[in-house]
Amino acid sequence: MMMTRRHLLVTLSSAAILAGTGAVPRSAHAQETTPPAPIDVQVTGPDRAANRAYATELLRRIRTVPGVADPRVQQASTYPPFTVSVDRARAAQLGVTEQDVTNAVVASLSGTSQVSPTYWLDPHNGVSYPIVAQTPQYRMTSLSDLRALPVTGRAGAPQLLGGLAT
Repeated sequence: MMMTRRHLLVTLSSAAILAGTGAVPRSAHAQETTPPAPIDVQVTGPDRAANRAYATELLRRIRTVPGVADPRVQQASTYPPFTVSVDRARAAQLGVTEQDVTNAVVASLSGTSQVSPTYWLDPHNGVSYPIVAQTPQYRMTSLSDLRALPVTGRAGAPQLLGGLAT
């Protein structure tokens, strides 16, 4: 049985109301057309532990929806968090914004699909394939590697992340 967008949204809304953690689904997307498309649900909130508990409960409820296949929490919660603090005055002098820094870090660590999704359409079968560029993990193994990450702003000259942020 194919799940409809309305059924999914009602299910997610019910789960959100029942969870009561303060975390809310940031986006939910389902296509009603054939072939079936992935559904991406992102949970965000101020408390990581509560977010994880909420995501686990939401996953349990989503598993009960007819037509859902291979539900899972994609993001690992055991990775240590880190904060990049941008020196805004220095960055502005160099023509770089916090968004430029964020895009560079996310694209490097998670891939360009997170910042600027690009697709190639196969003319023979009509299927779109994502094109993703990402720094290989073996080249990004330390904070020193991260500090050496180039960041390009509107001025066009690349700056090293370590010169813009701590």
